[in-house]
Amino acid sequence: MMNVEIKNGPISKTFFGASTKHRAVNYGEEISELLDDVWLAIKEHHIKHHGVNYVLYGSDNEVFAGVELKAPIRPPRDFLLKKVSIEKHGYGKHVGPYRTIRDTHEKMKQALKEMGVKHYLPVIEIYGRWTGNESTLETEIIYPIT
Repeated sequence: MMNVEIKNGPISKTFFGASTKHRAVNYGEEISELLDDVWLAIKEHHIKHHGVNYVLYGSDNEVFAGVELKAPIRPPRDFLLKKVSIEKHGYGKHVGPYRTIRDTHEKMKQALKEMGVKHYLPVIEIYGRWTGNESTLETEIIYPIT
């Protein structure tokens, strides 16, 4: 069984980014396209941020990719702000290539189910610093729970 920690205490963040409806088999392609656009806008509009990529999976197959803001802004056209507040969550970590993150999600959902905990959307991925060694890539995963 995967190690999933149950954490209490609020998470409240505002993200700047872009979203799309999941349409491909590979989430990675959609996420990369969104983040490319987001980072271009960040540079062009000098948006202050914390430098960490986030991906949120919402209802109706929405995929949102962005960054946490340091200060409130009015988003440029075609971009949005997304506010997230979570009181309690299941926390896990994926270590390894991004292409295998789906397996970690399945293990987390199973672990939460075995704990008798129900989760809801949005599910959040927090991407660590890039390294050329895929086996050491770290992605934090948060499942809001009741």
